[in-house]
Formats: sequence, C-alpha cells, structure tokens
Amino acid sequence: MARSRNPLAVYLEGFDWSGRTGRGRFLFALLVVALPLAALWQLDLTRGQIVWMHIWLAVMWIPFWGHVLRRLNDLGWTGWLGWFLILPFVNAALIAVMLLIRPQMRQRVSLSRWRSLGFGLVAASVPVVALGAFVDLNRVGSLGMKPTLLPGDVVIATTPARLAARRGDVVFVAGGGVGRVIGLAGDHVAIADGVVMVNGSPLAQSDKEFFDEIMGPQGPEGDLPRCLNGAVGQGALCRKRLLVEALPDGAVHPVLNAGDSALDHFEDMTVPAGQLFLLGDNRDNAADSRIARAAGGLGLVDEATVLSRARLVGLSATGRSLWQVWTWRKGRILEAVR
Repeated sequence: MARSRNPLAVYLEGFDWSGRTGRGRFLFALLVVALPLAALWQLDLTRGQIVWMHIWLAVMWIPFWGHVLRRLNDLGWTGWLGWFLILPFVNAALIAVMLLIRPQMRQRVSLSRWRSLGFGLVAASVPVVALGAFVDLNRVGSLGMKPTLLPGDVVIATTPARLAARRGDVVFVAGGGVGRVIGLAGDHVAIADGVVMVNGSPLAQSDKEFFDEIMGPQGPEGDLPRCLNGAVGQGALCRKRLLVEALPDGAVHPVLNAGDSALDHFEDMTVPAGQLFLLGDNRDNAADSRIARAAGGLGLVDEATVLSRARLVGLSATGRSLWQVWTWRKGRILEAVR
C-alpha cells in the first residue's frame, strides 16, 4: 500500500533520523519543505515576507535534514555526505543523484552516537535560524555610507517588520541598497550647495577635520574613492572634508565632502506617502535617492522594501574576502552604527 503523502505525516517522519525515505517520498519532502525556503534567496521579498520565511525555515529545519539523512539511509550511504549540501552547486548535484539512484539496503539504520549528536546540533541551531527573522547580516560593498559604514563592513541589523523608519536611521533596502533616512512621507527635501533642506530648514553642518585614506580599490567591489585633493594616483593620500550634520531632532552624524559636484544640488520635492528619501553620508560618492533607480541610484524608496536597520559592525575587512584575516579592521568589531 502506498504510504501517505500528507504534508503533516512527511513533516513528522523527518524527526526520525533512523528511518528511510524513498525516491518519490524524498522528492515530495523536498517540495513541501525546501521550495518555500528557496524563495528566501531567489525572490526580492519585502521585510514582512522574509520574517515569515525565516519562521518557516526554523519550523522545517529539523525535518529537512532528517529527510536528507533518511534518504541517505535508504541508499546505504554514510550520513556524513549530508555536509555536502552546504556547498553551492555540489548540493544540487547531490540531491539530483539522491533522487535518481535506487536504494541499496532496506534494513533500519541504528541511531548511533554520532547521528544523535547531529540531531542535537541541528535542534540547537533552530533558535539561531529563527533569529534570522529579527536580525540580518549585510556586507557593505559600496562607498556611499563612509565614514559611518566602510566598504567591507559586515553589519548586524535588526529587522522589524512593522516599525516605521525614523529620520536618521541607517537602513538596508531590497536589492542591496543602504542609506540614511533624511526625508519621511510628506517632507519637503531640497539640497543647495551641499546643504540639505528639510521642510525649508537647513540641516546644520559643522566642519571638523579632514578624512584621510589611501587611494586604492576598496571593499569586495574594489571601488575607488573620490578625493577633495583631485585625481590622485594609487597609493597616494586621498582627502575629504569631515563634517557633522545635525537633524531636526538634534541627532548628529558624520558626512563627507569631496568638493563641488552635481549631487550638491537637488530641486525641492515632496516625499510621497509610503516613500522615504535616503542619502549616503559620503555625499559626493553615493548613489542614493538623488539618483533615479533607472540611472543606478536608489530613487525614492518604498517603505515596504526597507529590510533592516543597521545597529553594529560585526566584522570589517579591507580585502575582497572575509577569509583574508590579515585585512580585518579589528578596531571596528562591534562598533555601534549611529
């Protein structure tokens, strides 16, 4: 008699890691368990949808790995092969083979010490998986938020699904953009000679000092900075003015000025309902709301596409890869984002 393909039955079987799952049932389990999770990485989801997808991932975490082990049991293969599922491309090939190969053994596999340990580790990781619904990690690739965020920063961000963005928040948006919220719905925003005007009042800027760095490729994208002291060569000093800008509520944040540019001027506009106006702190080197999305900027940002608010720099590296430990900026680890 054919076994039930009731989704609840398939889900519960995933908790028995000593059992077996045949080809058809394994395919069914993948469709029930894995397809909704694939949307988390393949689709451009809103924050609320991502929250629910992480909750789904946490609920399905143990059964997913359980059916992988059960299928390996059915093939007579070692459960250690399941580790290959964390490798890109290799995981797809392994799943394809697991779906095509006929079973080699029919007896029940004993729940060994190692298998029990694996079950415990996967179960213990469920809260970490669920935490993804409320905490997000983002690696900064662009230069637009310097000096608040540097290229190569890995930022720990909180992910409220229903809390409205506030002026001054540094937020990540769908599609990989990041910027500071300057204009809320209904605000009038304009820029004249580099000074931002919100509802007719200029945001006060005080000149602090120079921001100096070495000219060269920065971060995972290898972008080059813009300098106040002109076009300097590789390895030369690149200098910008460091300013402190004050928001209407008194909160302050740093901004960089690399000289006169077309971005220093922006005609007065009213931010529509449900939209946000974002600026990069690196004002002359940021593709933010001053630039239309079609031209490579953020344009006006739909509030529904705001994914998370930056809180801490968890890790930072000057190199293209985080594995280059010698390039880590140790002084930025756990530095607050303001």
